[in-house]
Amino acid sequence: MRGSGSGVFPEPYDYLAQLPGTKELLLLEPQQFRARLTWVDLPRLHLLRAQESARRVRYVALPPDRAFVTFPMHRETTLICGGTEVHPTDIIFHGSGERFYERTVAASQWGLVSIPAEALSLFARTLTESDLAPPPSGCVIRPKPADRQKLVRLQAQAARMAETKPDMIGHREVARALEEDLIWALLACLTSGDHQGVKQVQVHEPLMVRFEEILATYPDHVPGVAEICDAIGMSESNLRSCCQRVLGMHPARYLFLRRLTLVQALLMQAKFGMISTSDLPRQHGFADFHHFATEYRRAFGSIPAQCQ
Repeated sequence: MRGSGSGVFPEPYDYLAQLPGTKELLLLEPQQFRARLTWVDLPRLHLLRAQESARRVRYVALPPDRAFVTFPMHRETTLICGGTEVHPTDIIFHGSGERFYERTVAASQWGLVSIPAEALSLFARTLTESDLAPPPSGCVIRPKPADRQKLVRLQAQAARMAETKPDMIGHREVARALEEDLIWALLACLTSGDHQGVKQVQVHEPLMVRFEEILATYPDHVPGVAEICDAIGMSESNLRSCCQRVLGMHPARYLFLRRLTLVQALLMQAKFGMISTSDLPRQHGFADFHHFATEYRRAFGSIPAQCQ
């Protein structure tokens, strides 16, 4: 994704590809999900504004050479990052190279600002005479209301310009002035608020990262809870507690939804002649076809002809 622009994404696969560092995107209400994404590339800053119509879970692995700040952009949006709620009055300053799960509980609007970590440190020393770098792990910050409102307003202004006047935002002087204002607003939010250590992320992060690493070793199928527990070396009750807090559901439910999504992706390939099989559900652990058909229809609206 280069330059500035906006797009509507009815399919999760195209949307996932546009979200920096996002490795997995699981839609909890696939039939209702639509996303609109606006992106702005300034000389140093990269901005995103996302509007999503339904709940989802995403797994993110951020590059270590950039600093990332995420925040709700609507008063009714709450992001849950690593099991910790990020309220509409908060922002989250992500850790260097952080890996985490982020989920939403309803339709949401959220924003992201990214800047090279070295540039952030340089601007902080020059403009505020303070040292500033991404923390070891993500932390929630509650900026002064005026500082946060300014950051959100400038983010929205840049997004509207990218949507309606893309030539203007590409103008050197316009981009420079907008970026300077955004950097000032970002520094104000990061240096003048109440920092609250995200203890839940620190507690659950290694376990949940390992959980995702195990799933990534099975690209063609999704293992069961017992198999994952054996691989991680932990009890099912401990995994269940962590998944409930971080993912908002039992691990068995999360794995079921991942299997359902995998089958849906493979059935799309079969539709276009890329694969040929009529027994995909059974091959991916759905022994009870009636249960599979009910859940698939609930999620995606209908049962593909290949499965009928």
